[in-house]
Amino acid sequence: MPERLFAVGGERNGAMRRYNQTVYRDGVDGTTEQFTSATHNELLGSADVFILQWRGTRVGGTAPKVTVVLYGSDNGTDWINRETLVNLATLTAGQLNTGVAESTTKTMAFARLGISLTGTLPTADIEVIVCGRDA
Repeated sequence: MPERLFAVGGERNGAMRRYNQTVYRDGVDGTTEQFTSATHNELLGSADVFILQWRGTRVGGTAPKVTVVLYGSDNGTDWINRETLVNLATLTAGQLNTGVAESTTKTMAFARLGISLTGTLPTADIEVIVCGRDA
């Protein structure tokens, strides 16, 4: 029997989908951590857990790797590192680099993602899409 797909708000395996949203799409140059826009903080915190899909293109530098970290806050000001979702995934120049990660830590009232690269003079266009679900 084929898997059934549900629109936002649909139920699958007992978990209610709250949103599916691209929350980051930008070039990352260097090793300084970049964050999802504050406009997404409340949305990201509105689901108990989420499944994250990332993709990297326009990769440059020597031995570039990407890391995505989940941060949480109950006041939207003081951010706590909750979980590393993508840990040093290798990026290869000339290829579409992609991966999926699922949070195991419940989110706080507000959440944001930190995206960083490692390597020598790393660069990449990174896109992060999140599907938030209630546990």
